[in-house]
Amino acid sequence: MLVGRKRIELVVTDLDGTAVDSVGIYAKAENDFIKSFNKTLPCTNSEFYEKFFIENPNANRTDYYEYLVNFLDLPVTVEDSLNAVENKKIKLCKNVKYKNGADLVYRFIKNKGIPVGIATSSPRHFVEAMASSPYIKNSNMPFSDFDFILTSSDVENIKPFPDLYVGAMKEVGMHPSATFVMEDLPIGVTAALDAGIPQKNIAGLFDKYAKQTDEMIKSCGYWFGNHPRLLNFLEASNT
Repeated sequence: MLVGRKRIELVVTDLDGTAVDSVGIYAKAENDFIKSFNKTLPCTNSEFYEKFFIENPNANRTDYYEYLVNFLDLPVTVEDSLNAVENKKIKLCKNVKYKNGADLVYRFIKNKGIPVGIATSSPRHFVEAMASSPYIKNSNMPFSDFDFILTSSDVENIKPFPDLYVGAMKEVGMHPSATFVMEDLPIGVTAALDAGIPQKNIAGLFDKYAKQTDEMIKSCGYWFGNHPRLLNFLEASNT
């Protein structure tokens, strides 16, 4: 398959905010929990989350909730906060939807005979909940049609470390130069670049909950903004 004039043999997409509209779901689960203590974050949930993992790249999800509890001085244990928020996220994930046109992009790629997979920093139980959503199951690309799905449960380090993209390429024995990536956040772009994937092989997509649009436009080889534009580009490249 061609992307512009470049021949691509593997496509890997991020999940949250890129493939599916889940960032708002995560924010709602977290905000509902925080508001139950009459507290608020000083920024959006995605900014708070990303800032923590940029400053603490070796941290895990438990570390994040410990930071959240301490930052807001919540009268609850780390374990209880993690369980409360994560259980609410799982419940909401069961009705998640694809971003507009995302399933059509992935189906187009599959129909070209190119393997397409997911590389996400979310845990596998989140992905399994999303896979059960009727909006995913009845779409043009149910999760079962992806060639592989790598999650935080499968690697030692999540984005911005390159583990997920390195693992994705190992799944099919593909070289970075023949791999095309779709991302919505700079930490994902960093992960792809550090895995050896060329900048020109990285497509940026807009998510309304992300605030780094200018940085994404500069860091990606392509800035499509949305999936319909990406699909039009792929169709034009392969006529």
